[in-house]
Amino acid sequence: MGCPYRLTMPRIMLYTIFMATITFDTLRFAQTLRAAGVSESQAEAFAEAVRESHLFAEVATKADIELLRAEIRKDITDSRAERTRWIVSVGVLQSALIAALVIKLIV
Repeated sequence: MGCPYRLTMPRIMLYTIFMATITFDTLRFAQTLRAAGVSESQAEAFAEAVRESHLFAEVATKADIELLRAEIRKDITDSRAERTRWIVSVGVLQSALIAALVIKLIV
């Protein structure tokens, strides 16, 4: 007697995760396991478990990684610019304070 689960098990599952598409053929996977001697119910259970694991996988694509790199480079550039502004501001403030102290000593 065949398992009624087979009627509802999709032939090919497509999952879109971020920008990646993962193709997983659950029927072929189950057939491969059955050919290797795994019982039909176990093969279908394994196929379902793998399918579900793909649903919750967070896979980063090359495009995702490149986007992250670009964001990090921008953050580094912004940090350098901000640090330079602080250094210049502190230098100007120190010069003003020294000038004020020298003027006070002279006057």
